[in-house]
Amino acid sequence: MRRERYPYRGARRPGIPDAYDKLDVEERWLPRGAVVLRLPMVYGPHDPQRREDPVLRRIRAGRQHIPVGAGNLLWTRVHVDDVATGVLAALDTRAADGMAVNLGEPATVPVIAWVEQIIAAAGSALEPVRVPESVLPGELALMGGPAQHVLVSVSRAENLLGWSPGDPQQRVAESVRWHLDNPPASTWSAEDSRVDEDALGSA
Repeated sequence: MRRERYPYRGARRPGIPDAYDKLDVEERWLPRGAVVLRLPMVYGPHDPQRREDPVLRRIRAGRQHIPVGAGNLLWTRVHVDDVATGVLAALDTRAADGMAVNLGEPATVPVIAWVEQIIAAAGSALEPVRVPESVLPGELALMGGPAQHVLVSVSRAENLLGWSPGDPQQRVAESVRWHLDNPPASTWSAEDSRVDEDALGSA
């Protein structure tokens, strides 16, 4: 997935120092018998990245269509509550001491299916419309065709920790309800509509 360490160096991402790398953490703690929990895309209530908002902000704005590309990216995800139960499972058993363990949903759906889950959970009639990837709005870049999927196996978590996540559709519904009840301060603008309409015009 990458050729060198410190992928955030020079990126100036808030809260991530230039010298930070997850592998440094693993090398320090695995030999001491720690369990390192590797997390995929985490979503749910209080998500500071608001990963579902590119869809939800269009629903809030009353949009009828959302531009999408191939939408076939496979990216393992996990609900924040399932991360919490994974942490508790790692604390409660010694079976995975000294190991790195992935948390995530056992089955991964394409990102377009996740978009459809979000729309259904919101009770919306928002319709995805296929457009060329080159015209996708920036916040919908994940809706394009991926250079590489990001899939992990969670068999260690299941077999060694006895951990399993909740039902994905129910988890998405829980997350969507919270985000609809707690919208961000930013609002949909006329410029947002123009960008979407330009993209949709290429369908």
